[in-house]
Amino acid sequence: TEDILLAKLRWYRTGGEVSERQWIDIVTLVANPNNMPLDTEYLAKWAKILRVSDLLERARADVEK
Repeated sequence: TEDILLAKLRWYRTGGEVSERQWIDIVTLVANPNNMPLDTEYLAKWAKILRVSDLLERARADVEK
């Protein structure tokens, strides 16, 4: 799940951050509807490497709304 989320964050970024479908997928993964624990350390590390940390934080904020 983490790798899928990271890939979608990269796709969203490289696609100009305009795909509503991609963003919905990202927020759904962050919301974790299957209650599978996400490895937050892994996500933080790779989001930083992939330069999508800001998008990950934005998705988390959207989930908390």
